[in-house]
Amino acid sequence: MAALLIFGCHGAEDAKRVTIPQSLASSASASGMPASILPTPHLDAPLVINASLVSPEDGHVVSTLPKVPPYTFATHAGPHKYRVGDTIVDTWSGAQQTNTPLVALEGDSVVRREPNGTIRWKSVLHGVHSVRPPDAVLAEGRVIAVVDDKLYAFDDVTGARVWQAPGPADRITSDGPLVFSTDCGVHTTPRWLVAHNAVDGKEAFRSPLPIEFDPFVALDAQRIVLVDDGRETSIVLDHSGKKLFDLHEALLGDHTHDFAIHPAGHDLIVATTKHLTRFDATGVSRWQLPALHETFVAGTDFVDLDNGDLLIANWGAISDSGVWVTRVRANAGTIAWEVHVPGLGVPHSEYMHSAYIEVRGDAVYVVSQAVGGAFFERLSLTTGKSTLRHQMCMRCTSPRSRRSELTWRDYVRVRFTRAQRPARAAAPSARRFLARARR
Repeated sequence: MAALLIFGCHGAEDAKRVTIPQSLASSASASGMPASILPTPHLDAPLVINASLVSPEDGHVVSTLPKVPPYTFATHAGPHKYRVGDTIVDTWSGAQQTNTPLVALEGDSVVRREPNGTIRWKSVLHGVHSVRPPDAVLAEGRVIAVVDDKLYAFDDVTGARVWQAPGPADRITSDGPLVFSTDCGVHTTPRWLVAHNAVDGKEAFRSPLPIEFDPFVALDAQRIVLVDDGRETSIVLDHSGKKLFDLHEALLGDHTHDFAIHPAGHDLIVATTKHLTRFDATGVSRWQLPALHETFVAGTDFVDLDNGDLLIANWGAISDSGVWVTRVRANAGTIAWEVHVPGLGVPHSEYMHSAYIEVRGDAVYVVSQAVGGAFFERLSLTTGKSTLRHQMCMRCTSPRSRRSELTWRDYVRVRFTRAQRPARAAAPSARRFLARARR
């Protein structure tokens, strides 16, 4: 499995990953992430909703994952596999795997771990860590880390230091042969996308960026997409640093929600606040459709089908919007069917909402998870017609939650209370909620 990694010039809490199809994935040893959805061989394997394994036939809770924080939303990670926080669970075999970073800066050391979490080696590296992770990456037999705004490379097998190179180096990532970083600087100085050779550290290219351009970088095997969620401009380059084209529309998503970018062979399908468009490698539009229904703080999920069609799920990430599901003839740019799976009827916008879709045979499972409750609905892949719906409260699917009327305001109040003030100083309503949560 391979990753479309998004990094940029923002705070440490903004590190982000987005999936790409395996056919487009680099063979580089990037951090493993779910590939494009594949057929699920075991049609009756449980779904994962929040922290619970749920039967896809009658909605009953089969089991609950231990030690999962409240309001941790599951995402699809492959056939009957799901990522829940730091855990990947296979609901058919029952296997669970901790998603431990293979490389990391810990204290004054660079640490290289095996997939099972054991330490392969540790090398001392004193200095100031970057406040804009990722600050360590694995590429071409090298472990590369950023300290004191410099790049340091270590042999992946022995941990011996191999090379170092000057920065600046924010949000490093790699396609394998190259290590990419951004130089954000200050708002009045030039900015750059910089690439170094992973083996010897030599600078491969330095591409200028507009002043005040503050990008996240979406990376697949063919393209580098620079996305500034503060303006209606994105830049697409190839892996030699050559600009291919500009996109002058605001992409759906932001640094806290997946940008709506989906590779399609040599093309890109992007969802903006104005259109759904397929661009060729030069930026020419092959086809264009009206914008998806939810465009304000919106989430999207793309699923490739065997016949070349594309399923798109679209929802409001801070509202009880339900989920729009559209089947698009990706080559022709026409819509085969489109349905709206209704939400829970929560009458406010102070909300946190996530969704995913999973194809099993001729069924599409639409899973919605939110602070006010959860549901899944089964649609026909051929027609989009609903054949099953199960709705559940948060108490059924998330540990330590009190009832289905729980709101985003309650969640923020408790988080703020725990982090900023002692419980005895909290507002009475927050204290009562904390007491219920502990029970």
